[in-house]
Amino acid sequence: MHNISAQSGLNSVGFQSRTVAFAAILLFAFSGLISGFAVGAFVHPNFALPVHDTGTHPAVQTNPTPVKATIENPVPLAPPSINAVDKVEIADGTTAYTLSSQTVDKSGKLVQTSGITCRLWLIPTSAGAPTIPLDRLKSPDTLQSSPLPGEVRGLIFDPTTTQTQPCSANGQGIWKYSLDPSVSPGSYFLVVLTDWQGAHFNWSWVIVTIKKQGE
Repeated sequence: MHNISAQSGLNSVGFQSRTVAFAAILLFAFSGLISGFAVGAFVHPNFALPVHDTGTHPAVQTNPTPVKATIENPVPLAPPSINAVDKVEIADGTTAYTLSSQTVDKSGKLVQTSGITCRLWLIPTSAGAPTIPLDRLKSPDTLQSSPLPGEVRGLIFDPTTTQTQPCSANGQGIWKYSLDPSVSPGSYFLVVLTDWQGAHFNWSWVIVTIKKQGE
């Protein structure tokens, strides 16, 4: 009995020792695991989360193709702006002159679009202020067909420009011309008309003195 009891006591002590050791190992492992989580919270890698496109942000275009803005509906026009010209011009058939105009709306803004007709012509100031028949204004295609009231057919146009022409996409008209030697000396209006598809139109003029060569 004594021996059995002693063996049992030894086994009990050994079992307790193994239990304590096993518990210590578990505690140590558990504490290491907690430390690992704690450190990982500070040094975790910065993985980007996936981004889902909601379609609400503005699109970004690289090297966009320029798009020319146009005005679909004609607006009321002010008298066209005419560039400075020579106050004295020579009717010799060879001296070249250039005149340009700019289409302007009633508010004073430049009209920069296509679809506008430009016309230049010559009238003696003695005939009074230039007038244009309404039916011709409402039908821009007739402006080239025949002279306007009081017009003197004395402008010789360069082959690169025509008397009646579509204004450029910027609303400009450009004429290169010389004066026929048959034009009588005197004071004349150089008149510019801008006609927007027969819906709106206006005109203006500058005064020049025409002389013969050598005068």
